[in-house]
Amino acid sequence: MSAPYIYTQPTYEPPPYYTIPYTPQRSPFIPPINLFPPSPSSPYVDLPGTLNTSYYPDGCRPRRPPSWHGGMPATTPSPSFLGVPLPTHNRRHSFGSGHRPAWPYQTSSQNFQVHPLLNGEAYVSDFYFDIANPAFAPLRKVGPNHTAMVSVEELREPATFPTITRMRITHDAIPQWPINLDLVHGEYDTSGALPLTVGDVLWMIHSSLHRQIAHSDWAQLSQSQETAIARAYTRRYRSIPSSAQLEASQGVKRIDYLMERHVFRGLVRAPDEDGYLHWKLLT
Repeated sequence: MSAPYIYTQPTYEPPPYYTIPYTPQRSPFIPPINLFPPSPSSPYVDLPGTLNTSYYPDGCRPRRPPSWHGGMPATTPSPSFLGVPLPTHNRRHSFGSGHRPAWPYQTSSQNFQVHPLLNGEAYVSDFYFDIANPAFAPLRKVGPNHTAMVSVEELREPATFPTITRMRITHDAIPQWPINLDLVHGEYDTSGALPLTVGDVLWMIHSSLHRQIAHSDWAQLSQSQETAIARAYTRRYRSIPSSAQLEASQGVKRIDYLMERHVFRGLVRAPDEDGYLHWKLLT
């Protein structure tokens, strides 16, 4: 008899040329107990042991993905992260029809394009990325009641065409925390112009919104905002029982400020003020 199937969550390692000047709060902010009703939603009661699959659409578990490093050692940057262009070709998907055209799409115009997985004006309905999930898990529906991790090849595709190396992302609910992507050229820069990739953008959104808030951030909230964010914090850490204790101990994070709006719906262009290409994050 074959061994039981065990799903192993792959990890996405960001390009080594990123610098993220952020230090976690030494004293994480835990909402006061009076913000919670006397129910199992309180972070001060015993954590549950039943699995909540709300992070996966249709309650489905991702299929086993291919090796995240494509056979390369985990410590070796991928060719696309080193500025070496990867060949583009059509790939057949098990969900939908026929072949997906190679990106960048060839059009008669020279207009600026954004990758289909990031395009908030024409969002890809079979793409599912819950930013509140503690794990970085961009998923794609591959059939009825089945999802799989977005392929590493697709995550390595340029985020835009023509390619860019700087981007600022903001969300209307948290304008005080812009997400700046700015490549820091160094020993890994072999081409002089490393483009932002789909994986870069999604990973930076996820990692930035999972940063802890400060006590001073909480002090600026109204009573109703405190209650709503405290409940979002509780829902988030209890959704993954395997890491609930760890997540609860880290306190409120920026993602909790989005409350129920934590599923990625793409990016749309916004006015640029200081040289960055500015985008609005839709959730």
